[in-house]
Amino acid sequence: YGGVCDSKGNFVEESGFRENGNLAYSYEASDVIYKDENVLFVGFFLNCYGHGITDHIKKLWFFDTQEYKDLIAKNPQMKVIYIVEKNHPLPSWQKEIFHLAGIDYTSWEQVRALTCYKHIYIPENSLVNAHEYRMFTSEFRRTIDKIKSNIRPLDSTIPKIYFTRTGIRNYRRECGENRVENVFRKKGFRIYSPEKLTVQQQIALLMNCDEFASTEGSCAHNSIFCKPDTKVLILRKADYANSYQIMINEFAQLDVTYIDIHHSSNVDKKQPWHGPFYMYVSPYLKKYFHLAYCLPYWLDPLYWVY
Repeated sequence: YGGVCDSKGNFVEESGFRENGNLAYSYEASDVIYKDENVLFVGFFLNCYGHGITDHIKKLWFFDTQEYKDLIAKNPQMKVIYIVEKNHPLPSWQKEIFHLAGIDYTSWEQVRALTCYKHIYIPENSLVNAHEYRMFTSEFRRTIDKIKSNIRPLDSTIPKIYFTRTGIRNYRRECGENRVENVFRKKGFRIYSPEKLTVQQQIALLMNCDEFASTEGSCAHNSIFCKPDTKVLILRKADYANSYQIMINEFAQLDVTYIDIHHSSNVDKKQPWHGPFYMYVSPYLKKYFHLAYCLPYWLDPLYWVY
């Protein structure tokens, strides 16, 4: 929970993590810190990379407008404020994304306690996230284009790229991807653990590749930086479709194929994206790559461990 309430206590939807999905929060008046300041609120941030290149940058368009310049001219002491989930510090990768977007975040102030300001300005969202649909605007495209314009190109293009999560080693949440990864390695894909790369390096790899593959989620969201018509393989870890990825597919004009690589029978039924996941070389992956054989999940000891 987090965001802005107006002077009457009404929650402002566009200040929350997403529209139509946040709840106003209750609080004790005695806990409120009062500041006679004018501030600009730029968002409620989660500690999740996929949101860092979608929801967390949806208000940055405002910094490139004449309206922002006029606002600062009238309020030269105005601060930029934000909230982070559970009051964690802003992640280093998020700072790098802001930097690539041409934003000087170093003077921003993280709000860690209930605070009442004189005036709070809230830019509209350039990415709408309501009722499980996603919609992007031309302002959001300009933000992504600005990030891409600040990327140093690679000396040589790597045509086939696979982003893996096996380097995270979270066996309680997902297991079996290493088998899938090996198939892609044999098919000529270069394997990368994105958490070991800078944001600059990740985007540089994807801006000029011809094929990109990844399991569905934050890793796959990086395809937002691919050039149009890039061949993208989204490997499904459970029986759900990530609506952010569907928006990204349209946004980047990608040539997308979804392939089920799971038998994730133990996932959270209400929120399957939380796992736990079991992945294997499925009949669908076998068919896609014309493999000679794949082991049924029920013959795999790892599945029974899962």
